[in-house]
Amino acid sequence: MLGIEHILIGFDHLLFVFARVLLVKRARRLIATITAFTVAHSLTLFASTLSWIHVPGSSVEAIIALSIPMALRFFNVGVEIGQLIFMTAVLPVVAAGRAIAGRLKFSPPPWL
Repeated sequence: MLGIEHILIGFDHLLFVFARVLLVKRARRLIATITAFTVAHSLTLFASTLSWIHVPGSSVEAIIALSIPMALRFFNVGVEIGQLIFMTAVLPVVAAGRAIAGRLKFSPPPWL
């Protein structure tokens, strides 16, 4: 239960998992990716506990943050591509509408 609580209150962990959800499309691959992170996390904690390695916490947090902005960058690139596709589809319709409206002569209603 302590591990569940650690994840649910750990904003950095939740962002990491969320970034993986955005990047990895297949469920099996997503589970494998998240499990690989858990295994790597466990090994580094084990090695750190035994003083086999020492890495400053700020460095680790920076690396985790870097992996999350990279995911966000790819997400934002996808958003931009989606917007450009939509714009490309809509522009000819808008241009045609403007051309038709320009040819039509509108007279104001008599009460104006």
